[in-house]
Amino acid sequence: MRGRKKIVLSNSEKEKRFEAGKRIRYLREKEGLSQTKLAQMLYCSRQQIGFYENGKCPVPSYIAEKMANIFHVIPPYILCESNETSWDAWDSVLEKAEYEGLTQWENEQAEEKEKKRVLFSMCGYQYRYLDGPPYDFASLLPDADKDKESLLYKAYHPHELTDLSAPDKHYYFDESELEVLISSLKDVIAFTCFKKEQKGDRK
Repeated sequence: MRGRKKIVLSNSEKEKRFEAGKRIRYLREKEGLSQTKLAQMLYCSRQQIGFYENGKCPVPSYIAEKMANIFHVIPPYILCESNETSWDAWDSVLEKAEYEGLTQWENEQAEEKEKKRVLFSMCGYQYRYLDGPPYDFASLLPDADKDKESLLYKAYHPHELTDLSAPDKHYYFDESELEVLISSLKDVIAFTCFKKEQKGDRK
């Protein structure tokens, strides 16, 4: 099956990403932190910090939020969306409120995905959410009907589970199907705990 279409960045986007990397490196060194130490504080790999500083990948908003707290600046400065380092110097109060609201929503979404990942990993499955815009049907050739159908299916079933004992087996769920699955798992756990409690196995 065809992979995701390669994203081509404009020159301005490349410059913004490179400048963000320079700011992160400057702020990290100013705080006297190594890449390894910063990675530990952000719960990511040292290699990922290197990618951010070299402009090889964008900085997610929730990472920028954590960096801002560490470096005592504001997230838009990390992301090169502002040259100001404090909210007091932020020109628009409305922009600040909108940014904080969006950041909170993104953080909540990231936390939910992590909870699902942990839950399913305990059951022997790898969880992945197929986000982003990978479904560019116009890029598919006319004779790629099966690929097109597969991509369309995943567009409406973005929750992917992979059997860790059989990595070639993938299962896709829409929002309601996943909610039913998670609810069923919770019911099984609750029932098992109830049965153990009835047997007096609770400590």
